[in-house]
Amino acid sequence: MRAREGVVGTSQLNNSELQKLLPIVEDMGSDSMSFDNVLELLLLAGDIPLPQAVMMMIPEAWQNHSIETMASEKRSFYEWASTVMEPWDGPALFTFSDGRYIGATLDRNGLRPARFYVTTDGFMICASEVGTYDVPPANVERKGRLQPGKMLLVDTHEKRIVDDAEIKMNTATSRPFAQWLKAYKITLDDLFSKQKKREAEVQALVSQQQQQQAGGVAFPVIRTPTPKNSEWDGVPLAEDPRMAAFNYTLETVNLLLAPMITDGKEALGSMGTDTPLACLSKQVRPLYDYFRQLFAQVTNPPIDPVREAIVMSLETFVGPEGNLLEMTAQQCNRLSLPSPCLFEDEVDVIRGMSQFYPAWTVSTVDLTFDASEGPSGYVPALDRVCAQVEAAIDANHKVAILSDTKASSSRVAVSALIAIGAVHQHLLSVKKRSKIALVLETAEAREVHHFCVLLGYGADAVCPYLAYDIFRKLRAENGK
Repeated sequence: MRAREGVVGTSQLNNSELQKLLPIVEDMGSDSMSFDNVLELLLLAGDIPLPQAVMMMIPEAWQNHSIETMASEKRSFYEWASTVMEPWDGPALFTFSDGRYIGATLDRNGLRPARFYVTTDGFMICASEVGTYDVPPANVERKGRLQPGKMLLVDTHEKRIVDDAEIKMNTATSRPFAQWLKAYKITLDDLFSKQKKREAEVQALVSQQQQQQAGGVAFPVIRTPTPKNSEWDGVPLAEDPRMAAFNYTLETVNLLLAPMITDGKEALGSMGTDTPLACLSKQVRPLYDYFRQLFAQVTNPPIDPVREAIVMSLETFVGPEGNLLEMTAQQCNRLSLPSPCLFEDEVDVIRGMSQFYPAWTVSTVDLTFDASEGPSGYVPALDRVCAQVEAAIDANHKVAILSDTKASSSRVAVSALIAIGAVHQHLLSVKKRSKIALVLETAEAREVHHFCVLLGYGADAVCPYLAYDIFRKLRAENGK
């Protein structure tokens, strides 16, 4: 069945053979079917053993573990795996088999029960509840509960239960994952550190220039970077035309944004919403409101980010993805973001990262169109945005920043949500989505819900620059 048992390995698979397998994930399938599609691809087309493939797809929570609670080798493996694909989180219990191995694993949340018995006559019984199979207590050798992120594995060839620590350390030490990450991974801290060093060098050259000019020697002028200023900095908040252009109301500012400044978090309210459905409202509603539910449709409690911090992480890798069917150091050559919510200076340093990493060129795509075109200019503007992002990929750019900062009285912005959805789906249709990072620089986003919808429809990261401007103006106007 697997690559090592006769199926061609990744080095022998060419593009025409892979094309015959598409689509890998069936459109009308369930979550479980999608998971099974990808796992089967890894086993049949790659040279990856089943336990390792499951570890890649369903990793433990590793970001917030210390060296005392997780071995550095295992942490490096999981970090490498996160550069290859995002985790398949549940909450869910997965069972799997390939003819040799049979096992089960829980995702990092561990919110599904999984009990197991090992009997004296050599059987293992695993089920979601105790009592599904009647076993006399005298025949139970040991029993237990599967822990979050852990794996239960039986090797039928060696006729033994493989310990979770043994499985994972064997996999984690199979390649020099830590060295790969050190050599290829890019972080925002790296970019800011290099930028600071560059600015110090420029300042030193300016000082040298001034000394040379004082001595009467001609020297080329070197300009230092100037702080980024907005043309709206001096405009009072109530008069800022961007508020109306992007559908901000006094209610938005007072009930949503102001509490974020004072409490450092979004205002808390009851679960769900009792406002009319957006599709039935007589008022102009943000597009994001059409993705809200009226009541809690499931009974699971929300994740507690304090008590369950060990499984909470906003870190994400963006940029061109490596070959899923291989294990190479180059797969780590991606940009690591501590959060998909970016500040303005983070977008700026990403926009200029090619000066430090020449291969990482960045394209900025304008999300506005001429107001004189009227409503008929909307769809052509979306087509133009899709075409420009595809052209950026063809030009080997690694990041595309979709920006509506040029919105003005003469330029109308298309919805960032519609734009990111259109671009994402277009790139999927031409099989180029994994070749570029999509960053949104938009005035639309201001609520947690907005970020969730944008990320769900294809954005890799979002910078809500107008919300930040409003925060600054609220502080300035209130004298705090």
